[in-house]
Amino acid sequence: MLIDQEYYRVGINDNKFWHKNRLVMYLYKCMLNDQSAWLDVTPEGSNLHGCGLYQQLDEFCDATGYAKQQITIRTGNMIEHHHSYKIQHDPTAWFEVPIMQDWIRKNPQQITTAPEKHFGHFIGKSNWHRLWLAAVLDSDHANKTFQTYNTGLATHYLAKTDDVKDFIGLEDLVKNDCDILDRAVSFLKTCPRVIPEDLRAIQHMPTYIKQQDHYPIQFPANLNILQYYNDIFVDVVHETFVRDNVCFATEKTWRPMLARRPFISMAGRQHLEFLHRLGFQTFSQYWNETYDDHGMQHRIHKIIDVINHIATWDTKQLEQVLLDMRPILDHNYNVFMNLTGHKILKAFCE
Repeated sequence: MLIDQEYYRVGINDNKFWHKNRLVMYLYKCMLNDQSAWLDVTPEGSNLHGCGLYQQLDEFCDATGYAKQQITIRTGNMIEHHHSYKIQHDPTAWFEVPIMQDWIRKNPQQITTAPEKHFGHFIGKSNWHRLWLAAVLDSDHANKTFQTYNTGLATHYLAKTDDVKDFIGLEDLVKNDCDILDRAVSFLKTCPRVIPEDLRAIQHMPTYIKQQDHYPIQFPANLNILQYYNDIFVDVVHETFVRDNVCFATEKTWRPMLARRPFISMAGRQHLEFLHRLGFQTFSQYWNETYDDHGMQHRIHKIIDVINHIATWDTKQLEQVLLDMRPILDHNYNVFMNLTGHKILKAFCE
């Protein structure tokens, strides 16, 4: 017999969820035992329309007569909603927040304001939008960019597979009308790009997780690159989910705040607006942030315009702008250090 409120975990990303047959079997067991179904997609916060979960649930309920009101879904997406299924918003899915707060207290960073490079672009797993901007930065602004990219054509971060394209994003670049596909392929031929000294240091950490001899992205390795933020002016951030109707932030958003650096965010529509609701400030007085009103590939093009604009600044101007925006950077650091699950929930769900 199933126990009520024993959650069934569903693995998701922006475009799909895994193990559909197992989910259907779980739902059948709930129905046959006249029990409610409790689904858990944390610690992620994808758009559940976009990944196809609602479609699967609709098909099951319509075919069997199982009441949609008996299904509850727990998610880290603070703006997820549905007119039939019950949604539980769980801020503990933003688990990096307390981890990073504790880490930075124990590992305070020395902050400088004389960057050598305009842009930082630090990528673990590849996907279409990360690859698109990586290729632009590499082809148009290579001497102004500090970039790591841990996925290549022949070698990639995830377990080995014959279908490497699924992991590096080439097929999705085509679907999203990428106009620099040749440059993306040329860039991948030079990857993976890692920092050898950094990799050796990480491999000696007691928490190092070895995955196919590749650069790990787990905590605390994903914070080790904070030491390089003094070398850059702005971090080009790629969040985990970039579809519309997603409010979910990870260490990718928080890292530049801890390093007291500005950021440009490739995320879902209104990601910056959601940060504002949490009390953070962004950088519209320094560059055009209307990219926040666009989704997917349109956001990419708007972000490229911002990158090209910042690239025209000389290093003295970068230093002066950093000094000028210091109150914003300090404010964001302090807001993050005081962020709690209660504040996240209150900002979006009360």
